[in-house]
Amino acid sequence: MKACDADLEGAAWSGASTKAASFEVQVQEARAPPLKSGPRRGRCRGCAARASVAAVAVSMLLYIGAVAIMSQAAISSMVTIDDREVMRYCAANSTDSLASSISWPVCGVAEWTASCARPCYSEDLLRRVQALNKKHPGRLVAYRSRPHAGSEVVDLSGWYMPAPPETRPRGRPPPRVVVQHGFTENSNYFRYVLFAYMLRSVGVDVIVNNFRDHCYSANSSRHIYEWGHAYPYDLLGAWDYARTDPDGIMGGPLEANQVGLSGFSKGGFTTLNAFGLEGEVPAAWVDGAPSTPGEVFAHSAKQRFIDAGVPVAVSSIFVEPAWRAVLAYAHAHGVDLNENIPAIALPMGPDLRRPVHVIQNTQDHLVPMSEHTQVMKVFAEYPEKYDVQGDWVVTGKCHGNGHCTEHLRLFDEYFARLCRFWRGAFAVDAGRCDDLKRKEAAGERPHNDVVAIETLAV
Repeated sequence: MKACDADLEGAAWSGASTKAASFEVQVQEARAPPLKSGPRRGRCRGCAARASVAAVAVSMLLYIGAVAIMSQAAISSMVTIDDREVMRYCAANSTDSLASSISWPVCGVAEWTASCARPCYSEDLLRRVQALNKKHPGRLVAYRSRPHAGSEVVDLSGWYMPAPPETRPRGRPPPRVVVQHGFTENSNYFRYVLFAYMLRSVGVDVIVNNFRDHCYSANSSRHIYEWGHAYPYDLLGAWDYARTDPDGIMGGPLEANQVGLSGFSKGGFTTLNAFGLEGEVPAAWVDGAPSTPGEVFAHSAKQRFIDAGVPVAVSSIFVEPAWRAVLAYAHAHGVDLNENIPAIALPMGPDLRRPVHVIQNTQDHLVPMSEHTQVMKVFAEYPEKYDVQGDWVVTGKCHGNGHCTEHLRLFDEYFARLCRFWRGAFAVDAGRCDDLKRKEAAGERPHNDVVAIETLAV
């Protein structure tokens, strides 16, 4: 199964870390030239000094070469867009069969059996996602990124997926949530198709946004991964569209406090940045969100070195200059990857105690717990600005993957938490979510059998 943020696991790192491992061996060989035996040894006064200088020179050349290789691998993984990945599944122009056109963990495409799905999730869940999409199809919508100095305005596109009529609040349009995909993915990967299903089932309209250069969105002139530079304004462009409904397809404009943000992995990172930049966003939900791109890179790169047998202390002398090369490459293309990070953006938010829900897996191999700790530290520093209503830390993997798969693996609890959080944030009766939780505790519901959406109608 392809993991969210799969570029960080790329083959380029395997080659770079192998080169670094061989570097250690070559240095040792350079430091130990063969000694001459017998009386000839006295004829070469200063040989040891010259050998040491030669060893240092060889070591430096090997190091420079290894860093150059690593830097190129880092640039390829962190900022060079892989069009094969960001365009995967984008031939779909309808949500009717979207769920059966994409790959699900182990089951792959349209191979929905108990043998491939369980014990992580129920194959019946995928059929329910497909049924909802077919009965209440979504449509592609177009909008533009929010204008911002230094950021190119780009035409964007994503899915609008309406809540079923029976779940909608009576007498007014349903609230809306804009969902942001993660690194190297797009709106059509399983994480976002499933998450949209969950939101729609609790009476929320959904827009799944595509970053610039991804899937249905237009290409930018830079055509690189922009992280904290342009991406928050892509997401806010989608939020502006969801709030104003300029095409008149969602029931009309809504008050800003009825349109939230949510994201996974790098989409969670982007959601936190946008949440800080736009004080009118009422609430945010993030899953597996890093605090900086540099730390995610360092974690993945050092793990590659460890796998190749290189000590962590040695790996640092390669990882740090490689990351500097990434920043320099991006800067040369007019992009500051760290222009917006949660530690910078979140303190800019208003003193409104806006609700936020954060999820992290202790076995996440791409976004380590230290990143979650940094995000929560920022929230703890600003209690007047943010109300952390959920800091859900879990442990476990879905078919070996611990990154952004909790809504598959722990569907029932995830659904109940999502229901309470969003219906509470939008001031919609959340009591029915408690009914769902009580049924779950009483064992009245089969595995992954979502509560009938009719019971959530208000």
